[in-house]
Amino acid sequence: MTNKPAAKIAVIGGGFSGVSAAKELLDNQDVNAVVHIFDQGGRGPGGRSSHRRIKVCEQESGSCITGIVIPDDDRINPNDSEVLDFDHGCQFFRVESEEFKNEYVNKWINKGFAAKWNGKFLNTKSKSNDLNDEILFFGFSSKCEMYCGVGGMHTICRKIVSECEEVYCKENKFKCFRATRVKDILRKKKQYELFATTGKAALHDTAESESKILENTVSLGLFDGIIITDASASFENWHRASCGIRRIGGDFVNEVSKRPRVPLFTCMVAFEKPISSIDFDYDGISFDLGKGAKENNNILWFACCNGSKPGFSDKRCWTLVSTPEYCINEIQRETMQDKITGEFKPQTNEYLNGPLGPSQTMFKAFQNQVKKITGNTNFLFPKVIYIQSQRWGSAFPSPLPIHKSHLREILGVTYNLLPRLQKIEKTEESYRERQQWKDFVVHDEQLLYYAGDYCSSRQPGPEAAVLSGVAAARDLITRIDGYYDDTGKRKL
Repeated sequence: MTNKPAAKIAVIGGGFSGVSAAKELLDNQDVNAVVHIFDQGGRGPGGRSSHRRIKVCEQESGSCITGIVIPDDDRINPNDSEVLDFDHGCQFFRVESEEFKNEYVNKWINKGFAAKWNGKFLNTKSKSNDLNDEILFFGFSSKCEMYCGVGGMHTICRKIVSECEEVYCKENKFKCFRATRVKDILRKKKQYELFATTGKAALHDTAESESKILENTVSLGLFDGIIITDASASFENWHRASCGIRRIGGDFVNEVSKRPRVPLFTCMVAFEKPISSIDFDYDGISFDLGKGAKENNNILWFACCNGSKPGFSDKRCWTLVSTPEYCINEIQRETMQDKITGEFKPQTNEYLNGPLGPSQTMFKAFQNQVKKITGNTNFLFPKVIYIQSQRWGSAFPSPLPIHKSHLREILGVTYNLLPRLQKIEKTEESYRERQQWKDFVVHDEQLLYYAGDYCSSRQPGPEAAVLSGVAAARDLITRIDGYYDDTGKRKL
């Protein structure tokens, strides 16, 4: 362990990239680091691998079932029929590199954090599990194993944070702050002072009017370096997740903010009892995109039964994932930024769950697809007891290479309607474009980093996020020595 004074590092965002960066900084013996994670989520770390646990509440009329979101840190009693569990962000992850497999995934499996998802899957495009040269992002392959967090995708990030807390909290070297939205950063000599909004005002979906009333600005203290991992932090200041990085020379994030985004809706649907049919016994379904999805009206991309995943048994709960094209059309119709005031517009339940909103539209598309798969136009679904959708404006970055014909710009943000993942270096064009991307972005003169799959040339998802966060942390460790003189004092 180095004898130099502790370097205090702020990590903005508690998803796969953020928690991996934090753990690397803490575990590395070449640096004496104090690490604070600031995560906007109210229920805890997880980022885009979010999970939602719902306690069912029946309204007085008796005809409508609603639910309230409850804490999801602990495992639940599998016999509690009033509790519903959904992965409503990232649904699973794959392993592409030996580094990710050996250094991370195998260890997660051995610790019980993750496990293979051994479900029965269908790809409606190919009707098979053959691996093509070009595959859809949610396409399934018999040659590509899928993994999930045990008890929800969020549990991997939560367990990593718990490990850090157990080892480093007693030494005051680590803290993880929930419901803390970094809103501004000020440069003070060679350090940074971070300011945040906390509590309900920090949450992404709190109404703008309510957020302004509740808003409280607190100083989070001084830090020597910052690793930003929130996918939306590179937005201009109108966006609620913007952390104010541009005030201190944060133009280095432009290459991140300019990368086209793939937006998605997810819809959580719970039935009174599991869907039961000899002709429909799938745990996950991947639907075609583009011209092959006319019968689907380009609405659904993926659907899965949450109860088929490791750590769950309740097969009443399904998560539906929209196509990017459907989400982009909705963003065009119901923008994320007010066209007059320029303010951020949180999604509302009136819009999400209304008659023409994403919840009902996606569920009707799912019903039609199940009827098509079974060949039974009279297929009867169990009663729906809960339905709720969520918009992910930055679900994942546009895969490389980026085809300009698939792009659409809305209020200054570029989206990809038809993202397709190709094998690494499949074409010369793909190779050249990937060479321009590293695993992270760093300011040349300051300890400012941006990490995550939005910085990576790897295929989007947890693997790119983890390896990006670790790479940024390792690079920071090599640079931090230059911030101290020979006596161990911080240079001014």
